Amino acid sequence: QYHLRQRIDALRMKDSADANNYVGQHAVLRERLSDCGAPLRDSDAIYSVLIGLPQTPIWQQFKSMLEQRMHDEVMTSTSNTPSTFTIESCVARITSEAARHVHAQAIHSSRPGSEYANATATTNSSSGTNPITGLRKHRFNPDEVFGTTPGCNKGDHDHPHCYQKGGGMEGQAPWMRNRKDDKAKDKETTNVAAAATAKTPVPPPAAAPVIAAAATDISSLMHDLSFASIAEFQDEVSCNVTLPFETILDSGTTVTLVKDRKFFHTYSTEDPVDVLTANHGVLQTTGRGTCIAWFTINQRRLRIRLTNCLHAPNALLNLLSVSCMNAKGWDINFRANMTCELAYKGSMLGSIPATGKLYAPDFDFIPFSLPTAAPLPEVTAFIDVPLSLDLWHA
Repeated sequence: QYHLRQRIDALRMKDSADANNYVGQHAVLRERLSDCGAPLRDSDAIYSVLIGLPQTPIWQQFKSMLEQRMHDEVMTSTSNTPSTFTIESCVARITSEAARHVHAQAIHSSRPGSEYANATATTNSSSGTNPITGLRKHRFNPDEVFGTTPGCNKGDHDHPHCYQKGGGMEGQAPWMRNRKDDKAKDKETTNVAAAATAKTPVPPPAAAPVIAAAATDISSLMHDLSFASIAEFQDEVSCNVTLPFETILDSGTTVTLVKDRKFFHTYSTEDPVDVLTANHGVLQTTGRGTCIAWFTINQRRLRIRLTNCLHAPNALLNLLSVSCMNAKGWDINFRANMTCELAYKGSMLGSIPATGKLYAPDFDFIPFSLPTAAPLPEVTAFIDVPLSLDLWHA
């Protein structure tokens, strides 16, 4: 979402001929933001569209006119009669104004002659190409507009004629059909082989090859670990994954996540929150509190106190929030030689190497234990005398 908002803020319209491309890219980015669950309000979208207009006097005057129109609409609108000045009406005004500029420039730049000659020259020159977008008209793009399919970015066809995912002709390209036919043939071959195998009883394989195959898959996974991966692995492989570390630095999380309850020295179950993962999943948390750990770096052992940590029992690893550490005075510098330098309040502590493209500091969390009561002193109520056979009574 942050990257999409940055791209929207960076959009700029070059000139009047770039209007359709400008509003088209703006519409695609707004649609992608809406798919992420964070749609732009009409007022914010209108503001970002107006900011990207050219800095020429005529466009700045047009921008001031639209801003005044939006201000008047907001001042006169009520809850029963909402404002009619929407992002769609704003885009329509910008597009029509750009078309007027392009048409006026085409007539002005044509060679001298009668009005009929100018009109004829303009009509002939623009019959096959859109003067605003510069796209040629053909059977795959009859309206001469840019396609709005996310991830396509090609101007030689429109959305109904797009072969990419989400387009009107998704998967219908000749090379895509051939690929599907090959996959269907492979699937049929696999089904036939599976049926032939099912008829002949085969003794179960030994456990050693399964373990060796799982170890091979695990070693390949360790070369490039990524917590944003959405690939699924078989249960026998995922159950055998044993990582060489339990804690890593994570610049994507805003709060430190700890997976074990016993490491919390203070714990509160009030206001539990759900953590959104990079693959649009949800990680449940059951509480928050303070954790204490020993941090070893360059043969130095430091006692670290981590506040406001979330308890995430289903997390694979403990995730140390880089932003939280920055707020507490830590300097974290990721170097190009695959090392991470750590400093605290200006004092350099050392560096840690990357493991599988992840940075795992040597953190040893201290489990919480209740303080043991001191033994009570022995109190004697009677005088200690040697035992004898004499009996005394009052």
